[in-house]
Amino acid sequence: MNDLREFYMARLGSHINALEIALASLEEGEGSSHDSIGRVAHQLKGSGASYGIPEITDRAIDVLNASEADLGSSTRSLIGLLNELTAGTEA
Repeated sequence: MNDLREFYMARLGSHINALEIALASLEEGEGSSHDSIGRVAHQLKGSGASYGIPEITDRAIDVLNASEADLGSSTRSLIGLLNELTAGTEA
């Protein structure tokens, strides 16, 4: 299971990139960014649980449940967690 977890951690970079792009769009007022953030958060919610990283699941749920006003800060929080978890891993 540890090898699978390491593989998953190395693949989080694409999720981080997608969230960063969608967050930038959200901050520019693009409506479609809500859906993009939601899709990535939904993927992370499931895979965080599957790979035994409940912090990812919890933070993704926060994003999915965030109000319109809190979506940006919740997304930044999720990105921050993912960056912390992937620090030092090879993509």
